[in-house]
Amino acid sequence: MKQKYLQAFSWLWNYFFRVPIPFLPAVDAKYIPQLARPMFPATGAAAGFVIYFIYLLLRYVCGNTAAILFFALTGALLLDMARKFRGFKLFCTWCNLRIQGQTPVDALDLSENTNWKEKELTEQLLPFTIYLLRGILFAILAWNYAAVWIIFALSGSFLVMAELATLQDERTWNELVPAPDGCTMQHWFIAGGILLVTGILTIHPGSAVATFLIAWALTKYAKSMHDNLDGVITFKQLDYWGYFTEMILLLAGALLASH
Repeated sequence: MKQKYLQAFSWLWNYFFRVPIPFLPAVDAKYIPQLARPMFPATGAAAGFVIYFIYLLLRYVCGNTAAILFFALTGALLLDMARKFRGFKLFCTWCNLRIQGQTPVDALDLSENTNWKEKELTEQLLPFTIYLLRGILFAILAWNYAAVWIIFALSGSFLVMAELATLQDERTWNELVPAPDGCTMQHWFIAGGILLVTGILTIHPGSAVATFLIAWALTKYAKSMHDNLDGVITFKQLDYWGYFTEMILLLAGALLASH
């Protein structure tokens, strides 16, 4: 069973981050492992821990100022580079379509097939604006010694993706990422465990609870939107929701850390 969970983690890591980890077992990218859905939160938490560990190392070796600069200027960029900017592009496209007057549902539906590199002023400014916002949020978290929120944000965003993966694949009308009997709710328990342990170890239990509640609320919101799309979802839309949730959680973390 342990090997199956490890294979599921390997598949998710290779799909979402495309940064090879040598000790992970080789898996066929064409076939989704049975236990992939329960391992979504663990995959997000692992990526968050990598960024957080680099931040802590820099703070210890170079001081807090260097760590804040890394977190604000490089952390978000490294994270999106590892994901090949997939969620970022979809988020930019969705924002641009909303600016043009599309409804949230229509913008979500159209964003998959819209070229985000259109040479309109709004689209030229959006990537810069979003990255500026991300940099500011990362800086606020690091300045207030709350950089652990990167673990919370990625765990929560992958939890939302795991829950949305229960919706139907528009090509097969089966669940986008099926889970075996007895594991259909396991992603919630795994995410809750990760958030609770991380919150206790870093003395941020309230932040862990807030992350879980925000993620739960966002799954309800996202599912209500997909009800207007015949209840189906694609992997691209999954990427969008992961990025959207990450931004919301980073904003929540920055607001909580500032008070």
